[in-house]
Amino acid sequence: MKFVLVLVMVFTLGFLIRGYYDELEVIPPGTIRGNGIIEATEVEVSSKIPGRVMFIEAQEGDEVFPGQVIATLEEHDLKR
Repeated sequence: MKFVLVLVMVFTLGFLIRGYYDELEVIPPGTIRGNGIIEATEVEVSSKIPGRVMFIEAQEGDEVFPGQVIATLEEHDLKR
């Protein structure tokens, strides 16, 4: 029984110490710390050259990655 009591006290002390040191961590101003899911509601997309869109490869709600093709321009606009 004493062993269980000592074990509970050690775990409690460990959690308290860890919580104290987590609060001491310096977070730069303007930074938010947390966990979860971030949802973007509006994103600006642009191409390197002007032209007319022929195909849109991604739909609203699709997950896209940097460098992924999301639209194709008409070819005759590219030859100018």
